[in-house]
Amino acid sequence: DHQANQRARSNAILFKDDDEGNQQALTFMVLYKFDDLSPLVYHKPKSQLHSRNNLLPRPVLFRHLHHFPSFFVIIPMECSPHARVWVSLLLGLAMLIHGTQAQNSPQDYVAAHNAARAQVGVGPISWDDTVAAYAENYANQRIGDCSMIHSGGNGGQYGENIFGGGGSGWTAVDAVNSWVDEKSNYDYNTNTCASEQMCGHYTQVVWQNSVRLGCARVECNNGGTFITCNYDPAGNVDGERPY
Repeated sequence: DHQANQRARSNAILFKDDDEGNQQALTFMVLYKFDDLSPLVYHKPKSQLHSRNNLLPRPVLFRHLHHFPSFFVIIPMECSPHARVWVSLLLGLAMLIHGTQAQNSPQDYVAAHNAARAQVGVGPISWDDTVAAYAENYANQRIGDCSMIHSGGNGGQYGENIFGGGGSGWTAVDAVNSWVDEKSNYDYNTNTCASEQMCGHYTQVVWQNSVRLGCARVECNNGGTFITCNYDPAGNVDGERPY
């Protein structure tokens, strides 16, 4: 029974024949970590484009995840072909899972934003250390509760998208993708969200005049994840289209 964030060790034993036909055990250590990832994700934008009767700031359930282990394998110096197969499989699994947990660099935030912007012909956004410092300072304030509360955007200077999820496995890419998923809710012709749907996260991501980006991610004391991105200048200006 593996609890959340529990680290454990186990030895995997593989056998090979020595020169005299006797079996010798090859032992390597597998280190693994299980993270408890809740299926619930709540997020809401600072502001969103909508008609007066079109705003329902409610939690949105958009993904189910289960327990994913992370493996770190110490490989024996020599092993049989059969052993190599198992070691290779373990390494492949470790690399796959590690890759999903390492998507939190500035480049990951920027690339995810620019992919969405390019789809609608909007120029790229770039990382800004000043904006990122603001985002990091506010994210650290949410470590104690992981509450989905906006910072105020530096007195309205910055736009802001926030993301929260149960468990510690959520990444920068997860956050941006959840905002971009609102694209189908946005009607460019009327410049509104679909009835009873959110689209303000998405419009901020692709807002043409927002050219500087800073984001931060923290793991909260309650085991959840809080991610915030700030945009300079702020988007979602009333009466204007994103591009």
